[in-house]
Amino acid sequence: MKQLNAAMQAFSAGRIEEAGKLAGQLVASQPKLADGHHLLGLVARKQNRIDDACRHYSRANELADSPAASAVVLGNWGNALLAAERNSEAEACFAQALQLNPDNPQAAIGRGDALRRLSRLEESEQVLRAVLAADPASTTAWVNIGATLQARGKIGEAAEANRNAIRLDPQAAVAYYNLGGLLMDAGQNGEALHNLSEAVRIDPDYADAAASLLRLSQSLCAWDISEPLEEKARQRVRQGGTVFPFAFLAIPATREEQQQCARSWAQRRYGSVQPFLPVSSGRPVKTGKLRIGYLSSDFHDHATAYLMAEVFELHDKRHFELFAYSSGPDDGGKMRQRLKQAFDHFSEIGRLTDEAAARQIQADGIDILVDLKGYTRDSRTGILAWRPAPVQAQYLGYPGTLGAGFVDYVITDAIVTPPEHLAAYDEAAAYLPGSYQCNDRQRPLGNKPGRSACGLPPSGLVFCCFNHTYKIRREVFAVWCRLLQALPDSVLWLLRSNPEAEANLRAAAEAAGISGQRLIFAPVAPLAEHIARIGEADVFLDTQPYNAHTTASDALWAGVPVVAWQGDSFQSRVSSSLLSAVGLPELIAHDADSYFARVMQLATDPAWRGEVAARLVAARSNSQLFDSRAFTRDLEGLYRAMQARHEKGQAPATIHPLPADEEASPVQDYRELLIGAGSSRVKKLAANGRQDWHNLTTLDINADHKPDLVWDLTQLPLPFEDNSFDEIHAYEVLEHTGQQGDYKFFFAQFAELWRILRPGGLLIGTCPSRHSPWAWGDPSHTRVIQPENFIFLDQAQYIAQVGRTAMSDFRYIFKADFSTAFSQDDNTTFSFALKAIKPSRYQAPNAPDASTH
Repeated sequence: MKQLNAAMQAFSAGRIEEAGKLAGQLVASQPKLADGHHLLGLVARKQNRIDDACRHYSRANELADSPAASAVVLGNWGNALLAAERNSEAEACFAQALQLNPDNPQAAIGRGDALRRLSRLEESEQVLRAVLAADPASTTAWVNIGATLQARGKIGEAAEANRNAIRLDPQAAVAYYNLGGLLMDAGQNGEALHNLSEAVRIDPDYADAAASLLRLSQSLCAWDISEPLEEKARQRVRQGGTVFPFAFLAIPATREEQQQCARSWAQRRYGSVQPFLPVSSGRPVKTGKLRIGYLSSDFHDHATAYLMAEVFELHDKRHFELFAYSSGPDDGGKMRQRLKQAFDHFSEIGRLTDEAAARQIQADGIDILVDLKGYTRDSRTGILAWRPAPVQAQYLGYPGTLGAGFVDYVITDAIVTPPEHLAAYDEAAAYLPGSYQCNDRQRPLGNKPGRSACGLPPSGLVFCCFNHTYKIRREVFAVWCRLLQALPDSVLWLLRSNPEAEANLRAAAEAAGISGQRLIFAPVAPLAEHIARIGEADVFLDTQPYNAHTTASDALWAGVPVVAWQGDSFQSRVSSSLLSAVGLPELIAHDADSYFARVMQLATDPAWRGEVAARLVAARSNSQLFDSRAFTRDLEGLYRAMQARHEKGQAPATIHPLPADEEASPVQDYRELLIGAGSSRVKKLAANGRQDWHNLTTLDINADHKPDLVWDLTQLPLPFEDNSFDEIHAYEVLEHTGQQGDYKFFFAQFAELWRILRPGGLLIGTCPSRHSPWAWGDPSHTRVIQPENFIFLDQAQYIAQVGRTAMSDFRYIFKADFSTAFSQDDNTTFSFALKAIKPSRYQAPNAPDASTH
């Protein structure tokens, strides 16, 4: 027994590897030694090898020489199963341990915890109260019954249970953490801040407590507290530790750090889940409707519902069968009723465990499960870890990677997730052609209430930002203060969140020489009232690194210009995506100085501001962002593409929408045209995930002209049949096309390119950023057409009025039907891909003569 004692001493001293080595040697020489297997189980549990731990516990239980010894093993086995979210098995272990030894409070506490996780809350409370009746000084029992009482909605009793635990053990970090969360939910932010700070002081490695403290301090705009915590969070992530990923998004971190954060979180929370048997690849082709499951806790009066309601309603029920899996409350409101009517099936899973919910989804035969929450509050990401559907995707709720192997696709767009960013995603990209964000055209748009009704001054400029306060950082607020200093009659209109944030922001303004009274806080209001009042603002100010999302599209819908501050990761590029989708990319800034300058330009030019507002009003009916029907068709196209790859046994990969009722073109029939490029055959931009050429044709019209090689493309017609190519690539050539900017060649050229593109084909190109990419021609001679009255503008006027990348103007100028598959401007090169929608409205290649206009 000397070696066993040495192994146990090593384990108690924290020398886990040494303990495992000694115990392994002991079991090798004495394979029927129960204590040796038990210790190997403890070692494996410490190393988070849950399957190995359970195997050793099972063997130790078989070999135990007494009921008491078996009960101890079963208790530890139950704890390991709890860590793996195998709650039913854990409850059975604890129950068996109690049968063998009823006087076993640790097993009873474990059983109470398992029952809570199984949503058997009344039983959980009964078990834990029995423990406390026998031992009122059990800190762990008080903590656990606090969690059960909270789950039962007995918030006051839950708080008192945690206070009891703290009185018994002032070093009980988990009790401080739980109490802090309860107080935070109750709006008692000062006490919450104290308790969460205590939890982190007692246990600096307590990741959950640190994340809650970080998010609370961010929400309070208590930057002196939040900023050191942010740096610690980044350090923890870089060292392989865990931080709640949603809190991490509000930190200026790299994409790679965000991915590592998500991966660590997924491994910690779901790494031990044993998924259902994987669905075999190469399934038979689906003959009935595709079954799409949407998983969310927000099927009620919530931002996600505001955005998605019309998409659910517009789904083509001839080809798609919709299932809602709701884990959130039923508020009985109009939105809840509207959503229930939109789905074919609506299931309440809030009281089900992750495993039980996953089994229901699997039994429903879901083809594609779409998680609308990700790592946000009240999410049920653990359901996806069980892999209930053969294809699983995440969309809308979480702006970043989930870092988990059980999510196949992220539904996104090429602005928030450019192809060069995909290395920082564990999911494959399912690209929508326009903005990734859907919108509901039925959202209310009432009359503006008037400034006085909003507490705003009767005159002067109104800057607004209705983002949550956790998105307002010191460096962002500093730019806002510069704007207020530059425009003394202006005010800043913010959303009321909590009194501490209001006081902190007013104090920060005063420190910058701005009267705190120039900050006006709007109360939370119903959606209709909120959107109506937004119209009283003049400019909506973005935040960074966590952009405005729903709040930005609300402002655009209300006709208020948004100035975006674009960053390098998903959550910091959303406003840019929205602005591009309404044809206003000129309102995108890339750093603090350009952000300030862009806002000042809008603020001091009423005519331009009015023009932008008018364009936004028009955008409600003619922009991609608010075209819910087209968005839904594209989303369905992505589902078809996901299903097609699955049926072929192909792993998830970058996809684009497949059209309805059409087969994807086989690779061998896929044709591509490269215009110009001379001897170079490098594929600079890839579409549909294809990095190599397929059936390449080249067109070098003027091989003597270098470097672009194309000068006279408008010697029409082009030597190809109609609908010849799936992709046309033109790199740094189109800006030279035509006879020195004669506009009629723009029409002719575009119509000719569109003629030879197949339906759904892509026109892919690059041109220098200094040119307007939608006004091809030599920059010194370029003329473009204002669609309303066909007035010629020179390029400087064009850029000043509509920007260099006004996609909507391209549509009007060329009278062509298309959607945007990709567009990006890095201030050096503008890259784009336009998807052909046939037949084009522009039927003939003959352009109107200039004399007729």
